[in-house]
Amino acid sequence: MDAAKLAAALKRDLLSGSARKPQQATQCFGCGRHYIKGDGRFCHPRCRAAFDGGMPPYEPLNLDKFYSLPKGPIGFYVECVNCHKRFGSVGWRYCSPECSRAYRLKQELDVELADDPFRTMKRKCQECGGDIPNWRRGRRVSRATKFCCAKCRERYRKKPGMAPDSPQAGLPRETAKKCPENGPSERSEKRPIPLADDPRER
Repeated sequence: MDAAKLAAALKRDLLSGSARKPQQATQCFGCGRHYIKGDGRFCHPRCRAAFDGGMPPYEPLNLDKFYSLPKGPIGFYVECVNCHKRFGSVGWRYCSPECSRAYRLKQELDVELADDPFRTMKRKCQECGGDIPNWRRGRRVSRATKFCCAKCRERYRKKPGMAPDSPQAGLPRETAKKCPENGPSERSEKRPIPLADDPRER
């Protein structure tokens, strides 16, 4: 048979659907393993005997019951300890080796400068607990700043009990400014009261 007839026969077999489909493995009802040749719904007689003895059927593990972190393509989405960037982790605390080295260097500097009286301490963010920078874009950060970035401020405003449209949503009730009650102004209180004219002096 020449090459043309062989190619035509192969093409005819493929288009006709007579090609053998790959056999799919069955999942064992007892242990959950995939098998091709087994004992009915079980991969081995031991699995059947264990099921008859009281072992519950196989149930896929639902990770959502045990973990509250969002699942990603690789592990879970967590926040980097150093740069606070969100990344997929399988147990790592840092998104890159550079962040790991920078965080360790920061810890070493904290230990060395712990007893320095002239050291400037950084305040902590109310949302993520990170450091609030003392300088930002060449300007001194105000002491009234409660959050390290705009994302933490918006995340804090979206918490229950905080009005998202309120300009004071990021402040607690104790420190929120209140409108003063209407009353006499300070100038009117300090102004002397004019005395009535005495008719005898006229």
